Amino acid sequence: QLYDVEKIEDRIENQATHFVGLIQSVLEKNFTTTGKEGILCAPYDAELFGHWWFEGPRFLKKVLQKLERETTLQLTTASEELDKRKPRDVIALPEGSWGEGNNHQVWLSDKTAWTWKLVYECERKFREILSLYFSPMEEHSESEGELLRNILEQAARELLILEASDWQFLISQKSAKDYAERRILEHTSSFQQLIAFAGKILRHLPLETQELSFLETCKLKDGLFEQIDLRWWMKM
Repeated sequence: QLYDVEKIEDRIENQATHFVGLIQSVLEKNFTTTGKEGILCAPYDAELFGHWWFEGPRFLKKVLQKLERETTLQLTTASEELDKRKPRDVIALPEGSWGEGNNHQVWLSDKTAWTWKLVYECERKFREILSLYFSPMEEHSESEGELLRNILEQAARELLILEASDWQFLISQKSAKDYAERRILEHTSSFQQLIAFAGKILRHLPLETQELSFLETCKLKDGLFEQIDLRWWMKM
């Protein structure tokens, strides 16, 4: 079947309408059967939306817009519902994954253990420096504060890319092992250098010209997640 660009909007509209209708029918049937309001939990592998399905993000946006207008449906989160409903029973789910062997061997094995040590150390350093950044005792000039925020936001981007599980997947599948290992080391190195820059500013030391240039290069290469918020990490 040929990919017809002109039909995209109609397909997104039809599929989003069908999906919202499906949600309604499932919850209505539950209410008819039990007499209680139900919760529909619908988790997905996020790479489906965008990577495997180009229009996936637009479909999700359309679904959320339709759900927002629905008076019989309400969006919520798992944590909000747990706080409201205080479940009495706890069940134990068997540990597993969709990966080969239905376990975690694709992501954690003798071949990939070294990558997680880097990830965990970077996560520890980031929490550590953010605790200093958000400390009420820290005072900086306006220019220092702006530069420090830029550095830490870029460090956050490097960390998010480093944390992607695709690197371990590629190493295990051997389809692009060298590439994945190189990217892990590159993002780890960039993160560590940016954290070192942030440490200098926290000590009120100026950055060298080449250090400022390195920051700009990182932003140019990996300047995604424009709305990144450093406060997210303080909630972890």
